[in-house]
Amino acid sequence: MLSKRLQIIANLVPKDSNVADIGCDHGYLLIYLKDNHFNGKLLGIDNKKGPLESFRNNLIQKKYENKITIKLSDGLKDVDNNFNTIVIAGMGFDNIKKIVLDSKEKLDNIETFIIDSHTKEPEVRNFFVKLGYKIEEESIIEENGIFYEIIKFVKGDKEYSEIEYKFGPILIKEKSDIFKKKWNKKLLKNNEIIKNNYVENTKKNAFEEENKIIQKIINSK
Repeated sequence: MLSKRLQIIANLVPKDSNVADIGCDHGYLLIYLKDNHFNGKLLGIDNKKGPLESFRNNLIQKKYENKITIKLSDGLKDVDNNFNTIVIAGMGFDNIKKIVLDSKEKLDNIETFIIDSHTKEPEVRNFFVKLGYKIEEESIIEENGIFYEIIKFVKGDKEYSEIEYKFGPILIKEKSDIFKKKWNKKLLKNNEIIKNNYVENTKKNAFEEENKIIQKIINSK
Protein backbone atom coordinates (compact mmCIF):
# COMPACT_ATOMS: atom_id res chain seq x y z
CA MET A 1 0.00 0.00 0.00
CA LEU A 2 1.36 3.40 -0.99
CA SER A 3 1.87 6.26 1.42
CA LYS A 4 -0.48 9.23 0.95
CA ARG A 5 2.38 11.15 -0.60
CA LEU A 6 3.22 8.51 -3.22
CA GLN A 7 -0.48 8.02 -3.96
CA ILE A 8 -0.84 11.70 -4.82
CA ILE A 9 2.25 11.54 -7.03
CA ALA A 10 0.87 8.46 -8.80
CA ASN A 11 -2.42 10.25 -9.46
CA LEU A 12 -0.53 13.15 -11.08
CA VAL A 13 1.33 10.99 -13.60
CA PRO A 14 -0.03 11.53 -17.14
CA LYS A 15 -1.57 8.29 -18.39
CA ASP A 16 0.02 8.46 -21.85
CA SER A 17 3.59 9.22 -20.77
CA ASN A 18 6.86 7.40 -20.16
CA VAL A 19 7.99 7.90 -16.58
CA ALA A 20 11.42 8.09 -14.96
CA ASP A 21 11.47 8.14 -11.16
CA ILE A 22 14.71 9.76 -9.98
CA GLY A 23 15.73 8.55 -6.54
CA CYS A 24 13.26 5.69 -6.89
CA ASP A 25 14.29 4.00 -3.63
CA HIS A 26 12.46 0.65 -3.36
CA GLY A 27 10.36 1.31 -6.45
CA TYR A 28 6.93 1.39 -4.82
CA LEU A 29 5.64 4.17 -7.08
CA LEU A 30 6.57 2.44 -10.35
CA ILE A 31 5.30 -0.94 -9.16
CA TYR A 32 1.99 0.69 -8.20
CA LEU A 33 1.69 2.24 -11.66
CA LYS A 34 2.30 -1.13 -13.33
CA ASP A 35 -0.17 -2.82 -10.95
CA ASN A 36 -2.77 -0.32 -12.13
CA HIS A 37 -2.36 -1.05 -15.84
CA PHE A 38 -0.06 1.85 -16.71
CA ASN A 39 1.02 1.25 -20.30
CA GLY A 40 3.95 3.64 -20.70
CA LYS A 41 7.62 2.87 -20.16
CA LEU A 42 8.79 2.91 -16.53
CA LEU A 43 12.36 3.64 -15.39
CA GLY A 44 13.67 3.71 -11.84
CA ILE A 45 16.98 5.43 -11.12
CA ASP A 46 18.87 5.56 -7.84
CA ASN A 47 22.50 6.13 -6.91
CA LYS A 48 22.39 3.67 -3.99
CA LYS A 49 22.82 -0.06 -4.52
CA GLY A 50 20.88 -1.15 -1.41
CA PRO A 51 17.47 0.30 -2.36
CA LEU A 52 17.90 -0.87 -5.96
CA GLU A 53 18.51 -4.44 -4.80
CA SER A 54 15.31 -4.24 -2.77
CA PHE A 55 13.54 -2.83 -5.84
CA ARG A 56 14.90 -5.67 -8.00
CA ASN A 57 13.65 -8.26 -5.50
CA ASN A 58 10.24 -6.61 -5.51
CA LEU A 59 10.16 -6.83 -9.31
CA ILE A 60 11.04 -10.53 -9.22
CA GLN A 61 8.19 -11.20 -6.78
CA LYS A 62 5.75 -9.35 -9.05
CA LYS A 63 7.22 -10.87 -12.25
CA TYR A 64 7.84 -7.36 -13.56
CA GLU A 65 11.54 -7.81 -14.37
CA ASN A 66 10.95 -7.10 -18.06
CA LYS A 67 8.34 -4.40 -17.50
CA ILE A 68 10.21 -1.87 -15.36
CA THR A 69 13.82 -0.84 -16.02
CA ILE A 70 16.25 -0.17 -13.17
CA LYS A 71 19.48 1.80 -13.44
CA LEU A 72 22.19 2.59 -10.91
CA SER A 73 22.93 6.17 -11.88
CA ASP A 74 22.93 9.82 -10.81
CA GLY A 75 20.14 12.19 -11.73
CA LEU A 76 18.96 12.42 -15.32
CA LYS A 77 22.17 11.56 -17.14
CA ASP A 78 21.04 8.03 -18.10
CA VAL A 79 17.43 8.99 -18.89
CA ASP A 80 16.94 8.72 -22.65
CA ASN A 81 14.73 10.94 -24.79
CA ASN A 82 11.77 8.56 -24.64
CA PHE A 83 10.97 9.60 -21.08
CA ASN A 84 8.80 12.72 -21.01
CA THR A 85 7.62 12.61 -17.39
CA ILE A 86 10.13 12.95 -14.56
CA VAL A 87 9.32 12.33 -10.90
CA ILE A 88 11.73 13.69 -8.30
CA ALA A 89 10.47 13.06 -4.78
CA GLY A 90 11.86 12.87 -1.29
CA MET A 91 14.84 15.22 -1.47
CA GLY A 92 15.63 18.88 -0.92
CA PHE A 93 15.46 21.66 -3.49
CA ASP A 94 19.25 22.08 -3.79
CA ASN A 95 19.61 18.45 -4.91
CA ILE A 96 16.66 18.75 -7.29
CA LYS A 97 18.10 21.91 -8.83
CA LYS A 98 21.51 20.25 -9.33
CA ILE A 99 19.93 17.17 -10.93
CA VAL A 100 18.02 19.28 -13.45
CA LEU A 101 20.80 21.75 -14.25
CA ASP A 102 23.36 18.96 -14.69
CA SER A 103 21.20 17.62 -17.56
CA LYS A 104 19.62 20.81 -18.86
CA GLU A 105 20.00 19.64 -22.45
CA LYS A 106 17.32 16.99 -21.79
CA LEU A 107 14.57 19.53 -21.04
CA ASP A 108 13.46 19.70 -24.69
CA ASN A 109 12.03 16.19 -24.33
CA ILE A 110 10.57 16.51 -20.84
CA GLU A 111 6.94 17.62 -20.84
CA THR A 112 6.14 17.07 -17.16
CA PHE A 113 7.95 17.28 -13.82
CA ILE A 114 6.28 16.01 -10.66
CA ILE A 115 8.22 17.41 -7.74
CA ASP A 116 8.00 16.58 -4.05
CA SER A 117 10.68 18.79 -2.52
CA HIS A 118 11.20 18.69 1.23
CA THR A 119 12.66 22.21 1.31
CA LYS A 120 12.25 25.66 -0.26
CA GLU A 121 8.94 25.18 -2.08
CA PRO A 122 8.78 28.84 -3.26
CA GLU A 123 12.20 28.42 -4.88
CA VAL A 124 11.04 25.16 -6.49
CA ARG A 125 8.15 26.97 -8.17
CA ASN A 126 10.32 29.86 -9.30
CA PHE A 127 13.03 27.56 -10.66
CA PHE A 128 10.78 25.43 -12.87
CA VAL A 129 8.76 28.39 -14.11
CA LYS A 130 11.99 30.07 -15.23
CA LEU A 131 12.88 26.87 -17.09
CA GLY A 132 9.70 27.17 -19.14
CA TYR A 133 7.14 25.18 -17.14
CA LYS A 134 3.87 26.20 -15.52
CA ILE A 135 2.09 24.85 -12.47
CA GLU A 136 -0.75 22.54 -13.47
CA GLU A 137 -1.61 20.90 -10.15
CA GLU A 138 -0.60 21.18 -6.49
CA SER A 139 -1.39 19.18 -3.37
CA ILE A 140 -0.47 19.61 0.26
CA ILE A 141 -0.54 16.78 2.78
CA GLU A 142 0.65 16.11 6.31
CA GLU A 143 2.45 12.90 7.23
CA ASN A 144 3.89 12.29 10.69
CA GLY A 145 3.62 15.98 11.54
CA ILE A 146 5.48 17.11 8.40
CA PHE A 147 3.84 19.07 5.58
CA TYR A 148 4.62 18.15 1.99
CA GLU A 149 3.76 20.15 -1.12
CA ILE A 150 3.60 18.12 -4.34
CA ILE A 151 3.70 20.15 -7.54
CA LYS A 152 3.07 19.11 -11.14
CA PHE A 153 4.80 21.29 -13.74
CA VAL A 154 4.01 21.07 -17.45
CA LYS A 155 5.59 22.82 -20.43
CA GLY A 156 4.21 26.33 -20.86
CA ASP A 157 4.63 30.00 -20.03
CA LYS A 158 2.77 31.65 -17.18
CA GLU A 159 3.54 34.51 -14.83
CA TYR A 160 3.06 34.28 -11.08
CA SER A 161 3.18 36.79 -8.24
CA GLU A 162 5.58 36.51 -5.31
CA ILE A 163 2.61 35.49 -3.16
CA GLU A 164 1.80 32.66 -5.57
CA TYR A 165 5.39 31.46 -5.53
CA LYS A 166 5.38 31.46 -1.74
CA PHE A 167 2.01 29.83 -1.05
CA GLY A 168 1.21 28.07 -4.33
CA PRO A 169 -1.29 29.51 -6.84
CA ILE A 170 -3.58 26.48 -6.65
CA LEU A 171 -3.15 25.90 -2.90
CA ILE A 172 -4.16 29.54 -2.25
CA LYS A 173 -7.42 29.03 -4.13
CA GLU A 174 -8.25 25.72 -2.47
CA LYS A 175 -7.26 26.79 1.08
CA SER A 176 -7.59 23.27 2.43
CA ASP A 177 -7.60 22.58 6.15
CA ILE A 178 -4.06 21.20 5.89
CA PHE A 179 -2.92 24.36 4.08
CA LYS A 180 -4.37 26.50 6.89
CA LYS A 181 -2.84 24.23 9.52
CA LYS A 182 0.62 24.58 7.97
CA TRP A 183 0.50 28.35 7.87
CA ASN A 184 -1.08 28.69 11.31
CA LYS A 185 1.87 26.69 12.64
CA LYS A 186 4.17 29.10 10.85
CA LEU A 187 2.38 32.02 12.53
CA LEU A 188 2.94 30.48 15.96
CA LYS A 189 6.61 29.85 15.20
CA ASN A 190 7.07 33.43 14.00
CA ASN A 191 5.39 34.76 17.12
CA GLU A 192 7.82 32.83 19.31
CA ILE A 193 10.72 34.48 17.47
CA ILE A 194 9.12 37.93 17.72
CA LYS A 195 8.77 37.53 21.51
CA ASN A 196 12.40 36.44 21.91
CA ASN A 197 14.40 39.27 23.51
CA TYR A 198 17.62 38.10 21.89
CA VAL A 199 16.37 38.50 18.31
CA GLU A 200 17.27 41.74 16.52
CA ASN A 201 14.43 44.16 15.84
CA THR A 202 15.05 44.13 12.09
CA LYS A 203 14.48 40.35 12.05
CA LYS A 204 11.39 40.72 14.23
CA ASN A 205 10.01 43.27 11.78
CA ALA A 206 10.49 40.82 8.91
CA PHE A 207 8.59 38.10 10.76
CA GLU A 208 5.82 40.56 11.66
CA GLU A 209 5.45 41.49 7.99
CA GLU A 210 5.36 37.82 7.02
CA ASN A 211 2.65 37.21 9.62
CA LYS A 212 0.50 39.94 8.10
CA ILE A 213 0.75 38.28 4.70
CA ILE A 214 -0.02 34.81 6.12
CA GLN A 215 -3.05 36.07 8.03
CA LYS A 216 -4.35 37.84 4.94
CA ILE A 217 -3.97 34.67 2.84
CA ILE A 218 -5.57 32.20 5.26
CA ASN A 219 -8.41 34.54 6.24
CA SER A 220 -9.39 35.74 2.76
CA LYS A 221 -12.28 34.08 0.93
